[in-house]
Amino acid sequence: PGSSPTIKKLPISKQVVQALKDECNNTEKKFLRLRAELAIACYEQTGDRRFEVEELKVEDFINASNSDGSPVLLKMHTAKTRKDEADRFVPVPRAFINQAMRYIRVVRKPLIRKTIGAARDHGYLFVSSLTGNQLSSSMFNKELTNLAARAGIADQPNSPHLFRHAYITQKFIVAIESYDLEN
Repeated sequence: PGSSPTIKKLPISKQVVQALKDECNNTEKKFLRLRAELAIACYEQTGDRRFEVEELKVEDFINASNSDGSPVLLKMHTAKTRKDEADRFVPVPRAFINQAMRYIRVVRKPLIRKTIGAARDHGYLFVSSLTGNQLSSSMFNKELTNLAARAGIADQPNSPHLFRHAYITQKFIVAIESYDLEN
C-alpha cells in the first residue's frame, strides 16, 4: 500500500525495430532518412545510451574505418564513469562503420559546408538538418517517436534506452550459446 507498482521494461522487439527501419525508408528527405537509419544502427550496434550516441564524433568513425580487422573498435564516450575512464572501445561490424561513413560523406559533409562551414565543424556525428549544430539528445527521442507514429506502432515500446536492453540481452544470448550453458 502506498507504493507504486514496478513496471518491467522489456527490450524493444525485433518487429518494432524492423517497423522503424521500414519507416525510415519512407522518409522523403535523404538527410533525415540517412540520419535516422544511422541513429537506429548506433543503438543496435553499440548498446549506447542516448547521451553517448549524441556524443559520437566523425573522427572516431574515420579512425575505425581506417583500421584493420573485423569487427572494428569504435571509440565511444562513456556517460556514467569517472572522468579518467570516460572513453571505451566497442567492437562493431565493419558494415556499421561503412554506413556511418556513407552518411558522413553523402549528407553530413555537404550540410556542414552549407550551414556552419567546414572551418567551424564541431565534429559531432549527428547534426541538425537546419543549422548544422550538434543534434540534441531530446531529438533522438522525438525522431523515434515520430517514426513510430508514422509506422503505426506508437503504442509499442520504442525509446532509445530499450535498444540498450535489447543489445545486452543479445550479448547474453551469444555468451550463453558460445559457452553452451544450460541455465
